[in-house]
Amino acid sequence: HTRYISVTGVQTCALPISDLQFSQDQMEAIMQAAQAIGLKPEELAAIIQAESGADTTRTNPVSGRVGLIQMSPREVESFGVKWEDYKKMSFNEQLNLVVKYFKQRGFKPGMTAEQAYRTVHAGNPSGSTVDKAGVETGQYFRDKVEPLIPIYGQKFKGKTVPPAVPVSTPPQPPVGPQSSVRPVQTPPR
Repeated sequence: HTRYISVTGVQTCALPISDLQFSQDQMEAIMQAAQAIGLKPEELAAIIQAESGADTTRTNPVSGRVGLIQMSPREVESFGVKWEDYKKMSFNEQLNLVVKYFKQRGFKPGMTAEQAYRTVHAGNPSGSTVDKAGVETGQYFRDKVEPLIPIYGQKFKGKTVPPAVPVSTPPQPPVGPQSSVRPVQTPPR
């Protein structure tokens, strides 16, 4: 027996709860990205799910936008990335651009999940657009994103942000009494 959640928007669809899964690596990457953006991980996960189903190659047939948060060629190229390269990027590589996108567009820590979605959907935290069907950005958020947040809240519950991968440094010679380095003795004059 499969449980479903109803997600509405321009089209109403029922998604099996099992389709709302991210791999462990993706969840860790989402936690790190959300922390860098200033969002809760469940909020970022819900936005990614609503925009692309976490499919890095998902293409909007009307706008031609691609990827996790449906970026345009102009937006991608503003980060110094070629459009064709972007379309081949992994989940984590695109997620790095998502962090840059939020910062470039004025999203600040402490803003709401709806402001985060407005940043994605309309280009800034207070932006709003209306699609051909007459659906406004805030309504999209309430229909597509908000229902997913508590589901992802359960998935991220109790998880902690993994530490960033340490940058390797060359080995240093030991210092102190165990050191094999001896002070240079200056001869008496």
